[in-house]
Amino acid sequence: MHSKNILGTVVAVLIFVTPSFIFGQKTKGSLGLSVKQEAELLLTNLKKNLKKETSSDKKFQQLSKFKTDFVSLRKKNARQLEGDEIAMDILVTALELIPAKSDFKKSECATYQQKILRDMSPNSDQGEKVDPSTQSSLDVLSLLCK
Repeated sequence: MHSKNILGTVVAVLIFVTPSFIFGQKTKGSLGLSVKQEAELLLTNLKKNLKKETSSDKKFQQLSKFKTDFVSLRKKNARQLEGDEIAMDILVTALELIPAKSDFKKSECATYQQKILRDMSPNSDQGEKVDPSTQSSLDVLSLLCK
């Protein structure tokens, strides 16, 4: 009888704890915010910094720093809720579609925008709303193109 009680307790603890590992969890980042909130703060700061910069070199340095900080934030924290993970994945994937500084041409910005929309939101030309993460990457592209 005693071993059944122990086994029951272990199973109950596993059932209680396991979903957070399997399905993700909301954890607090280093600023006491959720990881998604911290990621949004990084993105907001990137946009502010891109608006201030006039040099293309410095703009791409800011973008590179954002990508590094964003990846680091995600690596050092537990997996997030599925919707948050998807949103962050979409943002990173869309930003990766922006060419590197050496290949970037302001005259091709419309082409870059179309590529992001075609790859990340293929039905946007049919009136479908663009995903907020994709829109954020388009905002970043727009700031790089100025």
